[in-house]
Amino acid sequence: MEKTDTGKAIYLYILSYYYQNYKPDSALFLAQASYDLSEKADFLRGKIGSLGQMAKALNRLGNYPKALEFYLEQLKLLEKKKDPEEVEAEYPSFINQLKWTLISDKIIKDNNIDVTTEELRNSMKEEIMGYFGQMNVGDGNGWIESYIDRMMKDQKQVDSSYRKILTDKLFNFLDTKVTPEEKQSSPEELLAMQHHHEH
Repeated sequence: MEKTDTGKAIYLYILSYYYQNYKPDSALFLAQASYDLSEKADFLRGKIGSLGQMAKALNRLGNYPKALEFYLEQLKLLEKKKDPEEVEAEYPSFINQLKWTLISDKIIKDNNIDVTTEELRNSMKEEIMGYFGQMNVGDGNGWIESYIDRMMKDQKQVDSSYRKILTDKLFNFLDTKVTPEEKQSSPEELLAMQHHHEH
C-alpha cells in the first residue's frame, strides 16, 4: 500500500470507483476518505476525482441535492485547474444530475411521494434481519425494536434509509407510468449506450 497521502488518496479513489455499483454507501465513505487525504496533501486532481465519486454514490443512494452540491464543487475545482477538456468532459454528468434532481423533486412533490415513520422502521428491521440471514434470532423482537429505536435517533441512519425508500418509491411510481419496449441490441450497441449513459 502507498505510504504518501497522495498515493493513499488515489488508492481509496480506485476502491470507491469499484464499489459504486453494488455498495454505494461504501463508495461514498471511501471517496470521502480520499477527498480528506487529497485536501490534506493539497492534491487538486485527487479532490476533483473524489468529489465526482461522492456525487455518483449519493446519486445512487437517492440523495440528489447533495450529489448536485458535490458536482458543483467538482466543476469549480475543474475551472480553477483551468483544464477546459476536463471541464467539458464532466459537464454532461453535471447537467444530467441537475436535470434528474429537478425532475425527481417535481415528481415527488406533484405525486405526494413520501416516507412514513412506519416505513422507516420496517426498512431498518429488514436491514437488521438481513444481517442475520437464516439464523434464528429469537422472535421476542424486543431487542430488535430497541435497536431500531436507537437507529431512529441517528440522523445519518434515518436520512440514508429515508433516501433509499424514497428512491425505491419514486422508481416504483415511474414503473407504473412507463411501458417498456423490447429491442434487440448488439454487444457494440450496448457498450455505446453504456458509454453515452456515463457521459
